[in-house]
Amino acid sequence: MNSASGYTRRANAGIDLHGTARDSIYAISTKGVASDGKSIEVQDGVKWETSFRTHGDLFKTYGLLGPVQFTVSGNEVALSVDTADAQAFLKSINEPQTVEAMKVDGVKRETVKVYVLDKSAF
Repeated sequence: MNSASGYTRRANAGIDLHGTARDSIYAISTKGVASDGKSIEVQDGVKWETSFRTHGDLFKTYGLLGPVQFTVSGNEVALSVDTADAQAFLKSINEPQTVEAMKVDGVKRETVKVYVLDKSAF
């Protein structure tokens, strides 16, 4: 844990958690930072959404506090979830069943970063 910047890096060990453990999580691009406006890359956005919508039972195991919100633009996807335990969520999305689901969905895992939304304004 790098306490100065508040993020954890795990080289080649799966998806990393960026930020500090809070409730809201926003997954956004790789090969850049959150401010670059990119999203998770998938092979085909329509195929991803169709396949993603079949994973309800899997997502129920993640301890989410509400629905998964997402948007698809071409082959880019961004999503947001609220969870009671960000660390448990991170562990879940690195489990074999989730890795396989992402593979089936066409997610380019190397483009996934997970950010914990730990600030608010207004």
